[in-house]
Amino acid sequence: RDRYVFEIPRVAPLGGQVLIFDTPEAMGQWIAYVESLRANSETRRDVIYVYPFANILLQLNANLLPVEANDFRAAMAGLGDR
Repeated sequence: RDRYVFEIPRVAPLGGQVLIFDTPEAMGQWIAYVESLRANSETRRDVIYVYPFANILLQLNANLLPVEANDFRAAMAGLGDR
C-alpha cells in the first residue's frame, strides 16, 4: 500500500525501506519474493535484514553491521509499545 525509502548516512545513498501492507497475505508474498531473490546468486539484493511488524515490513541494506540493523529493528518494534 505504501513505501518509504530512506538513507542511512554510513551507507548512503543506501539505507532501507518501510513497506506497509493491507493484508498479511500481501506481506507474505513480498517476503517470499525477497527470499526467492536471496536464493539466487544472480538476483541477490543488497537487503539481508528483513523485519516484519504487524502489517509493516522493515528492510535494511546488507552493508549495515548486525548491531546497527538490530537498533533499527528495536526502534521499529518499540513503535508497537505506544
